[in-house]
Amino acid sequence: MAANRCLARLTTASMIVVISFSQGCLKCSEGSLEEDGICVPDVDGDTDTDTDTDTDTDTDTDPQSECAGCAPNEGCITTHVGRVAESGALPWEWAGNESNEQIDGVGTLIISVIDPAGADRILVRTEHPNTNMQHETAALGAALGCVPAGREIRLSAFLDDDLNAEEDEFLSSSFADACMNTPRMFPCTLADGESITATLTLSSQCYHVFNFPNTSSCRLSSPDQ
Repeated sequence: MAANRCLARLTTASMIVVISFSQGCLKCSEGSLEEDGICVPDVDGDTDTDTDTDTDTDTDTDPQSECAGCAPNEGCITTHVGRVAESGALPWEWAGNESNEQIDGVGTLIISVIDPAGADRILVRTEHPNTNMQHETAALGAALGCVPAGREIRLSAFLDDDLNAEEDEFLSSSFADACMNTPRMFPCTLADGESITATLTLSSQCYHVFNFPNTSSCRLSSPDQ
């Protein structure tokens, strides 16, 4: 039987880019819900009993609205964060960690855009609580919005499994957390007005970097391709 798909839809002025994810991969943010494999606004959200007023991630799965306000000299980034499929690559898969509740593959996924020319100044930083990366096909799509074009920026992602990251941290060195392999901040340069989807892959424990391939890419899909 064919597996169902989750779809993250990125719309630009000239085209639509559709990214397919594995079943159960899509995690919708507060204020949205999943319908037919995509995140859509929850129009009945006023009846939700959740009184949390934090709306930082309400639009993180809506690339079209995130990109609408970009200046002509900016680009726009959506990310697709997944993990390596190799068993034993990530901390919660190690022998001896099975009963450790702080290392279970569920935590806060932190995705950032960094300006290397500004002493690693944080341009964008998003947090995605309760992200489950246990399954080998687990993934999350997030819109990061407008970023400077025409010069290098760097993308980072890690799963804060033990939930102790500071609010300004974009990298981790914790043995419990999962990081991208080298380079842990992936370089990317956008053209003026370009909208892209970058794929970032969690492939190693953050304390030690192991010899798993970094399959991250600045462009999973691009209007120019």
